[in-house]
This record gives sequence, structure tokens and C-alpha cells, in this order.
Amino acid sequence: MDWQLTMFVMLITFIALAVPVFAILSPLIVRKLAELELFFAVVAEGQARPVIWNKQFSKFIMNYSGYCFAGQLDRTLRENNEEYWEVVRDQRLTRPHRIWKFFRGLYYIGFIYFAEIQRYKMTWIEWGYPKRPDGILATTKAPISHEEIISHVLVQSDVYFVKVLSAETSEGIPVDVGFLLTISITNPYKALYRVQHWLEAVANQSEGTTRVYIGAKEIRQLFAPPPTAPGTIIPVGAVGALSETSSSELAQSLQDRLKNFNVEFGVHVELVQIQSMEPAGDAAAKYRELLTKKYEAEREAEMVRIAADAEAYKIGKIAEAQQQAAEMVLGAVSRIPGGPDIFHSQQVGGLPNLRTYVEGDRKGKGPIIAIPADRGE
Repeated sequence: MDWQLTMFVMLITFIALAVPVFAILSPLIVRKLAELELFFAVVAEGQARPVIWNKQFSKFIMNYSGYCFAGQLDRTLRENNEEYWEVVRDQRLTRPHRIWKFFRGLYYIGFIYFAEIQRYKMTWIEWGYPKRPDGILATTKAPISHEEIISHVLVQSDVYFVKVLSAETSEGIPVDVGFLLTISITNPYKALYRVQHWLEAVANQSEGTTRVYIGAKEIRQLFAPPPTAPGTIIPVGAVGALSETSSSELAQSLQDRLKNFNVEFGVHVELVQIQSMEPAGDAAAKYRELLTKKYEAEREAEMVRIAADAEAYKIGKIAEAQQQAAEMVLGAVSRIPGGPDIFHSQQVGGLPNLRTYVEGDRKGKGPIIAIPADRGE
């Protein structure tokens, strides 16, 4: 009986020790399995990962603080319903036990060999700080191209760069347009399975809208004049900044065109920003020079008009002053007895090429009349 008691005590001791050991080691074990994607998988913040079962879609696992799938709130939705995977605010008030913090970001996917994380190729252009050859980040932002095999859908907002090449204006001038799209995925199922490449679809629709808009405009409507002071020589090749009106109109056109992507493909375009617009192609320098010459001609014409207006204003002011002076003199003379006749005689006497004769008898009692002298005499 002693050995039975000993075995019982050993068993109880083993169980008593195994429970805390397992509690300590289980997060580490689960974490290691998740990294190998065996039974579990790791999901980074702001991402949703597709799980397939025997190469068919099974479910999404998502790690996005404050958000969950609509089906987790509405029990009437089933996982085979695409509306189940709408990303919505998590209104549940339950607080997980502290021990679960060790398992945050770790999700059960299913049995090995049957359940796995789906991977696919995605190409996109990021607007960020590229790395220089020495490995240090650049100080200015620029487009950064990516083509990677990934296993997630980014559900949080991110900025993507799209460039439309050689969109022709109404005069046939090619223009390159670059813009930034701030996008969030509101339904990863629609984004991944309702369209082959959701970002490519967005870029294609954006390109079409941009070409239509540019094709209806003259190049002078797209750019504002270079901000130079009057009289400054504009360097050849200088092009004015993008017109604020054109920028806002094109951004609004793109926003309206991409609005339906949220319902159809679960892609919400939050913001459109026109980043750049400039003449393109081999003839870009020529078009810039033509634009510059137009700006110079218009500025010169404007300066000539201003000078003419100033001269006309000056002449008008001089004439006005002379008229006022004459009126003042006449007013003063009219108050003197015989003043008008004296003033008239002074004015006539000051005129050249005049001859006089006396109308009346030879004694000179008639009025003196001045008449123009004959130049031929």
C-alpha cells in the first residue's frame, strides 16, 4: 500500500506542477506554432489574413484594435455571406482576462495540412522615404515601388501613389499626372475575391477619369503663371505651378468616380490629392518653352497696358488742372470792370501770325479785329 500512496502523491505533485508550467509555457508554444503557421497564425495590427481550407476560402482572422467583423456582432450572418466580413466598430464591452494578453495577435486557423494562410502577389507604389544606397532614409518623400508575395489585406488606412503617363490635353500636349490615394479596406473578402487585383482596378479607373478630364482642358487651364515679380526675366523651361482650380476639380472627379468601389469591392477611397502634373514626353522642354514665351508675352502686354493707362491718366490730370486754372482766371477777370476785353486782347496778342485792321473811320474809332495773316504774303 505504501507504493500506491507514493504513486498517488507523485501524481498529485506532477499535476500541481504541470498546471503552472503549462500556463507559463503555453503562450510560448502557441507563439512558436503561430510563427510556423501550424494550428495558429500571427496577425499584425491593422491586418486581416485569409485562411483557406483545402485551397478554398474558409475565413479571415483580423487584428485591428476597436474593430471587428460585422458577423461577430450579428449572429444572423454566416461566414459564407460576404457581408459577414464587413469591418465595423466593435461595440462589445467584454474585457478579456489578463492572461489572454499573452495570446494577443495569435489566432487559431485549424488543423495542419488542411488549413493554411493564403498568399498572393501584390504590386503597389508607396509614397514614403526611400532608402539611399548607403541604407539611410532620404529626407524627402518619393514613390517607392513594391512587388511582393503577401498573405494579408491591410484594413487600416494607407497612402498609395498612382501616376498617369502622357494624358493629352485638348491641344494634344502630353501631361504626366501623379496623385495620392488614401485608401482603407472595409471588406477584405470583397477586395480579395470580388476583383482580381483591387488596387490595379482602382488605378485603372483613376487613369480613365484623369485622361477624360485632361483631354477636355487646354494646357493653360492646368497651370498657374510662374510667380515672378513684374520685370523679372522668366527662365526658359519654367512652368507655373499646378492650378489650384484644376487640382481640386480633378481630385473631386476622381473621388466621385471611385465612390462606388466601397460597395462593390470593399475599397474605401478616403482622400484624393493631386501630387504633380507636368508636360511629358520628348517634347516636354519645347512645351515648357512655349508656355514660358506665352507668359512673357502676356506679362509684357500687361506692362504696356499699365504704362498706357498711367500716361492717359497723367494727360487727363494735366488737362483737368489746366481747365481748373482757366476757370479760376476767368472768374477773377470777370469781376474786374472791362476785364474780359483786356484778357481777350492779351490772349489774341500772344498768338503768332496775326494781322489787325480797324473797322470804322480813319481816326481809329472802330473796334480792333485780329484775323490770321496770309502766310503767302
